[in-house]
Amino acid sequence: MPGGSIVPTLGDFDLETALRKQLDGKLRCTAGDECRIYLADEHYWLTPLKDVVDHIVRSKIYDINYRDEVMDCDDFATLLEARFIESQWINQKRQLPHAFGVVWGIAPGGGHAINIMLNSDGAVRFVEPQLPADADGAIMTVDTCDLSDIWMIRI
Repeated sequence: MPGGSIVPTLGDFDLETALRKQLDGKLRCTAGDECRIYLADEHYWLTPLKDVVDHIVRSKIYDINYRDEVMDCDDFATLLEARFIESQWINQKRQLPHAFGVVWGIAPGGGHAINIMLNSDGAVRFVEPQLPADADGAIMTVDTCDLSDIWMIRI
């Protein structure tokens, strides 16, 4: 890294703790039904928000045509997550996966899947992969995201 700057990283336990703490009011935690958080790796890289926006612009996932049950919300979210996974191989100096994944919950129109991330500033944010990165509602904070009753997160 230029100038010897430190790359922000986080272990899986701390990542899950941060997600549960920041998403406290949005997680489905009724009796016997708790939000499942699946973390595939032990350590994660916390991507700066600017880098996330740049990567979304380059990915152009939002240009793909929506097709009900074929290329719908979970497919858009999974495809954008895959683009972030691919980018790990571009930057050989960074050997950790992005703290970026897919989240399932309830939006005003019903069940919905979008992307979720923990950025280098420590904030959880959401990405609507069907929108360009600069569109209103494309990148949301916990407070501005209308997703509720989150039942699963996969990073």
